[in-house]
Amino acid sequence: MDQEPEILIVEDDPAGARMLQALVRSEGCGAVVAQEGRRALELASARPSLAAVFLDLGLPDLHGMEVLEQLKRERPALPVIILSGDAEIPSAVRAIQLGAANYFLKPIVTGQIAAALRQLLERRSLLDEVEGLKSRLEGLPRLMGPGAAVRALQERVRQVATSGLTVLLHGETGSGKELLARAVHDFSLRSRKPFIAVDCGAIPENLLESELFGHEKGAFSGADRRKEGQFLLAQGGTLFLDEIGNLPLGLQSKLLRVLQERELRPLGSSRDVPLDVRFVAASNLDLEAEAAAGRFRQDLYFRLAEFRIEVPPLRERAEDLAYLAQRFLAED
Repeated sequence: MDQEPEILIVEDDPAGARMLQALVRSEGCGAVVAQEGRRALELASARPSLAAVFLDLGLPDLHGMEVLEQLKRERPALPVIILSGDAEIPSAVRAIQLGAANYFLKPIVTGQIAAALRQLLERRSLLDEVEGLKSRLEGLPRLMGPGAAVRALQERVRQVATSGLTVLLHGETGSGKELLARAVHDFSLRSRKPFIAVDCGAIPENLLESELFGHEKGAFSGADRRKEGQFLLAQGGTLFLDEIGNLPLGLQSKLLRVLQERELRPLGSSRDVPLDVRFVAASNLDLEAEAAAGRFRQDLYFRLAEFRIEVPPLRERAEDLAYLAQRFLAED
């Protein structure tokens, strides 16, 4: 379970501190209180996970501006909300210049403070998520090697991951296409939802449609129960269709409809089901050439190749060989 965000309240008035504590807790946060500026600085230094600070300017030992200035020097990313009885504009301007996130006059309007706190927490959550996504994307060189080709692949993934484009990965068997598909998912806004991988060449043709679309009970001989297909299992997330060049032409037309309409109909069902899925496909065949030769639907190729990534084989990434050899030896 994630730890609740903690807010530092710097307020020498006990009644004001209690009111802010109640407000902070009503927003799902923990609260720690300091009545003096020096104590506030000690707490900020000792608690690196603080999410924000409410800072009263009228403190008994230090002026709030001094506290703000030192806080922003030591913790520049820590948001500070100023609370003050000073209605002079220069005071507010000075606080903002020093890096305050907001400035509110007393008596406090709790609705305004709560809205400002929610905004700060939402921004913090987004920043944490982005940092986490960046960290996962940096895993590509760790998995595939530190060479320039892998760095270029990493940049291609970064370009497309947060878009809604369908991605087509082209490369030889064993070149790392599934690693890239996972990176696209991990760096996307769908990263907390499922990543489902289907090898279109490993499933018998007579079972592939049921595997992808699912079926209702009694849809065909032996269908003794309802089955949810891989499309729906990936709902909200990413579906990786590996070796899609093996997909039979009949199923290609059904996949095209899914891509166009963003809905599907399980076998034996009379209703369409809305689908919210990001598609990533991969092939060791040149699907553009296959489409030109009539062995793959051209309209489906264009739908799949909204963003195409070429994955070079390891023999073209000689600079990664020593790194990978050491990594595999270390894992044994």
